[in-house]
Amino acid sequence: MITGGEPLLFPEKLANLAESIKTVQKLAYGNKGKLFLYTALADMLPNYIRYFDGVVYTPHSVNDVHSLLEANNFLLDYKDELMESKSLRLNLFPDIKKHIPDNTDLSLWKVKDMQWIKDCPVPADEEFKRVAELWEVE
Repeated sequence: MITGGEPLLFPEKLANLAESIKTVQKLAYGNKGKLFLYTALADMLPNYIRYFDGVVYTPHSVNDVHSLLEANNFLLDYKDELMESKSLRLNLFPDIKKHIPDNTDLSLWKVKDMQWIKDCPVPADEEFKRVAELWEVE
């Protein structure tokens, strides 16, 4: 899993990192493993989803709904080419969900209704590695 900050702020570097991780996993473990991206930038998904086995997208503001709808329409249009064996998860907070039109086809996504938890703890059965600074803003 690659999560943030926001990984898609550095899309080309992220693509290279994803390819490197998949190569190392295959060499080290004899399989490709699964690589997931956690992001809040839907407008970048159509170009970079191919590097991942799955995406968890969480829109953070009402302004993100337009990008979600555009990315969703693109993924629906190209689902046969792009979506084979991909996992898409969409985390929606109530104040965001109410701005998504009722007739929106979210059939590609597993939608999860979210509630904000202040200072949410990391799950005990998960292992996370922190990289102090992977890339610098240029």
